[in-house]
Amino acid sequence: EITSYAIYFAADVEGDPNFFPSPGDSILVVSEDEPVFVYVFAFDEEGNYDFCEALLVPSPDPNCFGTIAGIITTRDDEAVADVEVNINNEYLLLTEVDGTYLQGGLDRQMAYGISPFLNTDHSNGVKTIDLIILAKHLNGIELMENPYQLIAADVDNSGDITANDFELLRQLILGNIDAFPNNTSWRFVVADYVFPVPTNPWLQNWPETITLANLLEYVLDADFVGVIIGDLDDSAEANAQEPAYERELAGLYNLETDDMILEAGATYTVPIRANLQEIDALQGTMKLAGVELIDLEYGQMTEGNFGHRFINQGYLTFSWGCKDALQCVSTTDNALFSLLIRAEQNILLSEALSINSRYTSAEAYAMPTAQREAQVFELGIQFREGQTPAEATRMDGVQLYQNVPN
Repeated sequence: EITSYAIYFAADVEGDPNFFPSPGDSILVVSEDEPVFVYVFAFDEEGNYDFCEALLVPSPDPNCFGTIAGIITTRDDEAVADVEVNINNEYLLLTEVDGTYLQGGLDRQMAYGISPFLNTDHSNGVKTIDLIILAKHLNGIELMENPYQLIAADVDNSGDITANDFELLRQLILGNIDAFPNNTSWRFVVADYVFPVPTNPWLQNWPETITLANLLEYVLDADFVGVIIGDLDDSAEANAQEPAYERELAGLYNLETDDMILEAGATYTVPIRANLQEIDALQGTMKLAGVELIDLEYGQMTEGNFGHRFINQGYLTFSWGCKDALQCVSTTDNALFSLLIRAEQNILLSEALSINSRYTSAEAYAMPTAQREAQVFELGIQFREGQTPAEATRMDGVQLYQNVPN
């Protein structure tokens, strides 16, 4: 008749040549949740015994552990996926496509800290229209009042909004920098936090970590609001796991210049014009093929509106915005800017210049007014025939004034 049992890890039995079982060893502490082989010994009242080998599969009692869960969304309640959620530097989770995360099996009556982190694609949603919003705030024309929008505008993470934020934002749009030097692409605010003064979110350090002093059972509302730095008009793609949102374009907006035949070795001044009464901002990447950019002559656009980082590859980035309605004047007669180029081969200007989104996306923007909603246009370039020719200078000094024949 069996009167007692003993249980041991198989590794302990097999690894000890002098092993001898004891009827008193009836408890085995399992600290891992992985299956493990064990030896179970059965004893009679005379001390005789036999054993069997078994596979022990631990099955924790869920009532013995706690759970932390939450959701991360933007201020417009758009779910944010792939956010790293760090719990006590022991558990690292990624939010799901619906912005949620959950961690079970946590020891109760313990303190926990929950911190989200995401630092990818600083250019997500950052456009020249954001520069206009920022400039209007800096100039006192139209102040931002939403605390999350103000946090997004503090690009340099200085606790204030200054001209440096404007410059960093523009450098990112132009492709001169790939990331903000003193900030992450996303910041997070505990969802139930109430800003004491919404127009000054830096009055106190807003909480970016949820601290639980004593986890008793379940905390299912450890929620955060995600803020994309630099995206002031909420145009960013908050969830990379979902299909890309195709923004509806209002049409095509073209820069203009006169087409002409370029002769190899000759230099040309090519004015680029635009009717700025129709838009408030524009940006894009100009591709130069078969020509060399020698210099730029500024008009409505100045040195700070251009990025030269990729000029050796034949790409010139640009970004311009109207800070004040009084500055938005038509430049169909006066050049927005002019290109001083040297032709490397005989080529049509319309074959040498093009607009694309290689580095800076090619778009034009019209701000909302009482008569219209905000509009986004695809930016292109139109080459006119039979107009006043751009000035061309041959390398030997002979002046050329060639148009494309009608």
